[in-house]
Amino acid sequence: MVVQDWSLEAAFKRILAAQSPEFDVRAQPAKLEFRIGRDQLGFSVSTTRSGYVYVLAASTDGSLLLLFPNLMSSQNKMLAGQTLQLPQPSWPVETGAPEGVEKFMVIVSQHPRDFSALSNERDAWFLRLPTGNQAVAAGLAQSGTGSVLAGRVACDGAGCDRYGAAAFQVAVER
Repeated sequence: MVVQDWSLEAAFKRILAAQSPEFDVRAQPAKLEFRIGRDQLGFSVSTTRSGYVYVLAASTDGSLLLLFPNLMSSQNKMLAGQTLQLPQPSWPVETGAPEGVEKFMVIVSQHPRDFSALSNERDAWFLRLPTGNQAVAAGLAQSGTGSVLAGRVACDGAGCDRYGAAAFQVAVER
């Protein structure tokens, strides 16, 4: 069954609901408020299981980016117990307008995931993912557990689509 309406909040909730219980993923922003033109985004990711890290970033302007991995940093393998600091120094992210709340979804997957079916449009180093009416037109509206925004797992077989997830948000202010 396909739902005609699409919301990023609902898609993020489906990602969290479909995660595997054996993964414990934590994501923590460096601070809860970032100032436009003055601060660089910063957050940490940790996990109890080794896997591949993916970060989705929803801006206050309604855009959605695959923040990590990206064209500047494609190595997204993370070991259990490791803490990863993002963005990495090779691709700093300056806080920009507009003001509001930015939402992040961090996924650590047992196997690599593929997001190429969702989009090939880029915003600088980052893959731009469809939202709103674009998401509905692309067939991303859905019901049930999971979300196509979690990407397509690159493995075959029962039980290979295991992942953990964590969400956080930050305020963007002048």
